[in-house]
Amino acid sequence: MKPFSAPARLFAAAAFALTLGIAVAQAATPAETFIQENAQKGLTILKDTSLSRDAKQAQFQAFLESLIDIHRIALFTLGDAAKSAPPADVEAFTQAFRGYAAAVYQEQFAHYSGETLKVTGSMERAPDDFIVQTEVLEPDGSPSANDPEVDFRVSSAGGKLQVIDASVMGVWLSLQQRDQFTAFLSQHNNDVKALTADLSVRAANIRDSASSGRN
Repeated sequence: MKPFSAPARLFAAAAFALTLGIAVAQAATPAETFIQENAQKGLTILKDTSLSRDAKQAQFQAFLESLIDIHRIALFTLGDAAKSAPPADVEAFTQAFRGYAAAVYQEQFAHYSGETLKVTGSMERAPDDFIVQTEVLEPDGSPSANDPEVDFRVSSAGGKLQVIDASVMGVWLSLQQRDQFTAFLSQHNNDVKALTADLSVRAANIRDSASSGRN
């Protein structure tokens, strides 16, 4: 089973960045403020020692889904198959993608501590479509050697701000993930059910590995 290692790491790095304390470099735009405020919420959940592991996972997944348009991202990563596959298969895939993404986020957060995220600015790509630019800093204030730059694409369509993509060191996550899924489907007769099953197995393996590491 060939791993989706690069996209998984990128998704985790971007989600991790949303849980860091944020220092704002200049007067914040609404999109910048959205990233800042939600970062504090995520950090509070992760540091709440009164929560059991299961409760923390449930709260954190709910937080992510309120912040990130996971359904939209899932459909994008599925590519043309999102239109050609039976609706039931597409819905099953989006549920598996949701579980896979949450498992990746939660497993990766255990490896980070002390970093902060500095908002360096933002730009408007189009009406209701913004890029919030940030950089990850080490505890001593120096740029992170691993993931120094994390940018977020924020949509305000429908009057609700949501993250719809993220870029780590210039690599946009949804594009990377779509390439991986397209390659998988091309090797499995465009079988969305096979991709869904593969994601579910990956999510279970990540959770099992994380649980074993904590024991």
